[in-house]
Amino acid sequence: MNTHNIDQERVQSNFESYAHSFDEIYGSPEKKSVLAQSLDKWLRKSMFLRFRETLKNINHPDIHSILDVGCGSGRYCAEFLKMGKTVTGIDIASEMLTLAKTLCEKEVPEGPIKFINGSYTDVELAEKHDAAVLMGLFDYIENPQALLKKLKKDINNTILASFPKDHNLLNSIRKVRYHFFKNCPLYFYSKNGLEKLFESCGFDQFSISDSDREYYVKIDLHQ
Repeated sequence: MNTHNIDQERVQSNFESYAHSFDEIYGSPEKKSVLAQSLDKWLRKSMFLRFRETLKNINHPDIHSILDVGCGSGRYCAEFLKMGKTVTGIDIASEMLTLAKTLCEKEVPEGPIKFINGSYTDVELAEKHDAAVLMGLFDYIENPQALLKKLKKDINNTILASFPKDHNLLNSIRKVRYHFFKNCPLYFYSKNGLEKLFESCGFDQFSISDSDREYYVKIDLHQ
């Protein structure tokens, strides 16, 4: 078995076991303890920033269909459905998709959404989507160039993604924790490295915003 497959199995195993705990991060603040709320503000600020920014970018009249890669427990998917968008959610963790289906059926019954259990790089889509959302995904991708080049073929207008920063104290602690306690790979990025990555993929219109512990990226595919 090659290194890519081993890493993918480790990531899948991590999120199968972590699904319910992960989803609780997006729960109502009123239901959380004071300690949990403090941890959210300190450790998870970037998660809430990216959530808010993504909803703002997706709420655009030219975006009708969305591909959510690494859709997790479906928190983004449900919000996209509320905007009247058509959604395809992909995730390697079946337990995450179980939560996502339950949430979307509850929030937007009969909403135009389908879920795919698998790795995006192995999935052939029948149609192109207007936008792709990849939040918290590139943390676990060893070869981002291949994934980005596939997105270039599958997406019409916009790619939105987050990339965790290198040389960040909390990210360094996280990497140690994931390596020793979760046996899960993590990858980090510099702004200069991202610029070179996007240019190598043929993207010439993109923005990279500093967002706490990560970079928030918007790639415009309009010709």
